[in-house]
Amino acid sequence: MSSDNLHTRVEALLAFVRKLRGELLNVTAPTTRLRRETVHAVEEYTSHIPFFKHSLPVPYSHQFDDEGVNLWNTSARLSLSQGDPTLLKQLSNVKVLAFGMLEAARRTEASETLKVIEVALSTAEDCIENGILNTSQQIIEIVAMKLDALKSSAYLDHGRMQSLEIQYYMIRIHLAWYQRRPDIADHLYSQLPRTTQQGDQFTIMEMTYKIGGLALSSNQHDTAVKWSERSLSACEAWTDDGQEFGQPSDQKMLILHQYERSSAAMKKALGSRPKQLWALSSPRALLEGMNELLIERLLPSCNKELTETAVVSFIWSLTVSEDCPTSALDILDESMKVLDSAGIGTISETATEACLLAIWKHVDREILRENYLVAGNWCHFVLGHGIFLPTSDTKEKFMRLPDGSKNSPPILYLMYKLATQDNQSSKGTVYLNTLFNQVEGGCSYLVACTFDALKHGDIRLAAKCLGMTTKKYYDCRSGGCEVAKLLQYLLCFLTERLDSLQGNESLLTQTLSTLKTVQGDCAGQNTLLSHLEPSFIADKAYSIALKALKSSQLDLVVRFLDLSIQFTETMQQAEGQDDRSGLCKRYLTYDALRATAIIASARKERDQSKQQHLYTRALQSTHRFRNNFQNLQNHCAAEIEAAWVHKYRIILSLDFEAAIFLHHWESSAQVVQESAAAINEKLAAIFLDYPLLPRYLHILFHLAITAPDDILAELVLDQALSLARGGKDPLSTRYPDDEINWLASVAFNRAVDFYLVSTDEDCHRWAQKAIELADCIDDEVSRGMLGRLLREKYTKLT
Repeated sequence: MSSDNLHTRVEALLAFVRKLRGELLNVTAPTTRLRRETVHAVEEYTSHIPFFKHSLPVPYSHQFDDEGVNLWNTSARLSLSQGDPTLLKQLSNVKVLAFGMLEAARRTEASETLKVIEVALSTAEDCIENGILNTSQQIIEIVAMKLDALKSSAYLDHGRMQSLEIQYYMIRIHLAWYQRRPDIADHLYSQLPRTTQQGDQFTIMEMTYKIGGLALSSNQHDTAVKWSERSLSACEAWTDDGQEFGQPSDQKMLILHQYERSSAAMKKALGSRPKQLWALSSPRALLEGMNELLIERLLPSCNKELTETAVVSFIWSLTVSEDCPTSALDILDESMKVLDSAGIGTISETATEACLLAIWKHVDREILRENYLVAGNWCHFVLGHGIFLPTSDTKEKFMRLPDGSKNSPPILYLMYKLATQDNQSSKGTVYLNTLFNQVEGGCSYLVACTFDALKHGDIRLAAKCLGMTTKKYYDCRSGGCEVAKLLQYLLCFLTERLDSLQGNESLLTQTLSTLKTVQGDCAGQNTLLSHLEPSFIADKAYSIALKALKSSQLDLVVRFLDLSIQFTETMQQAEGQDDRSGLCKRYLTYDALRATAIIASARKERDQSKQQHLYTRALQSTHRFRNNFQNLQNHCAAEIEAAWVHKYRIILSLDFEAAIFLHHWESSAQVVQESAAAINEKLAAIFLDYPLLPRYLHILFHLAITAPDDILAELVLDQALSLARGGKDPLSTRYPDDEINWLASVAFNRAVDFYLVSTDEDCHRWAQKAIELADCIDDEVSRGMLGRLLREKYTKLT
């Protein structure tokens, strides 16, 4: 924002605030309200808090601070004398404007920031009382940021800081209640900082009492009881420390009165419910009514004793009947899931025994009827919910199941689950294999086996289960969404925790097998890939490859990268030509690591035939990388990022290494020619590490001699001179005379160029090197002729 624009906005806002304060001073009669234009202007300003992104200049900062304080005090005094709801709402917006002025002043002292927070909290509460909830939410968010910033400061008044945090939480709770989110209000209450200050206890007591009264007035009697109990607890803590804020006995009397009214109303409501339930003629309606009583009435009350009684009654009412409806267990299971998610914990030992007594009677009855599936499902119910305390009798009951029932999928899953809970992996594997070999009905239970293994942290067993589940899926074509979710979880787990797993090779091999199963069946309609993103699997496989690379598992690295490339090809077929640059970058990333890993393996290999095979595989990735790099250059309007150019140089060096090993001389020459646009000193040094390549030096010298800088060309010339001298050794390969002839001639011509521009030192150095090269020619016919000729020409120059 320009300084002129800022000055204009600031002056306009200050002028409006002064005019507004004058108008407020004229509001005297109870029926007097602010003018409509003023109200609209205030609402417009308050919709843009904070007013400015950056701090104001010091003179303006002081003015905003003074005007904000005066405006807030004026509106606060006026609020005390008014009873008109419309005017009170208008004054709340004025307070918001005043807070915005103070916030814009942005005084840096911690004490001043605390004052602004106090004003903000009071303003937010005032907005809640007058129904301006969105503005209150906005102010609370600003307070949260300021409190976080203060925690890192050196301000030492921790007591005041804690009091403000308590007020912040209570106002958020109040707002959540008006937003019809009692769950958020309960959560925020559980996050309240612990405090022993009497002022904080008074704040908690006052707000919880207020919410209890609101719940009671809206006939939410169980919620009213809960918040009244909280208010009573805070009142008792407050009365232990003094009476500064009022008469504790009066406050406690009010809270107790509200609590008694709420309790009486709840008991009355619950007292009529059983009669209503038993009067129902439909068994399912009876079950649903009991479920409603348990979940919607008792659970929110947080009365565990009453909830336990209802759970026992619910289970007994389902199991004592000779003709228990088939839907009964489904309804009960859903109810227990709600209790589990609510964090109610385990029920008492007495309640557990009462529930299990009814359940085991029912299981025995179903076994006698040979209804093994129903008996197994009830056993699953006991195992599957954490509200029941584990007992020694439970396992004995499961073992009493007849052998004839143990071939059914639910019973096999039950036995598998017991084995995993006892850490008996071998026995669990037996049940798992039997379950996998079931002709029908095994897929959903294999999914459950995988979940159980993950739940108990046995990632290897989970991978094995998932492999079986994936293969089973393609037989039954069901449960694809669940299998896909499990596969996603397993891949995420491996990318995050692979480093901490010992002996992970078998785990990675199992995961590879599962992914290949998924990839190998991507042509049909009802495939796992219809529930998965190929890009997700490709990325995760690449991440796992990176992890495996750290532990030198190079073969696994390459296999995972092959999968990444295959899934990217699947993605390319789906997306077509929409994102060519994105696909190119994926291929570049995967092929760069693949080529690096394969060549690292080739360097360690001592068997030449295996080495040749590895270098041939590496060329697949380097060639694909080079092609995709060219495609990326063609599709990118802007210049390619330096990171890709860096990887391109590495790939060129690896491609060159593979080509030299395989004696692909034409390919090595092409690599050198292609590198002209991206060559640097490091890449040149890598190229120069291959000593017996005269043709390559010929090409490189030809490229370097045209460059503006002669350093690289002279390095190539020195390398060639060193090799030519070494060629006189009978044990070494002789440098070709025609190459020496060409290099010496070109080098001497460059010396002449230096002479023409009067660079005598460079001229002398290049001429001497050219003559030395010429003297290395070993042909019996022309031996020494070129050297003598160059000396004569150099003598004429000097």
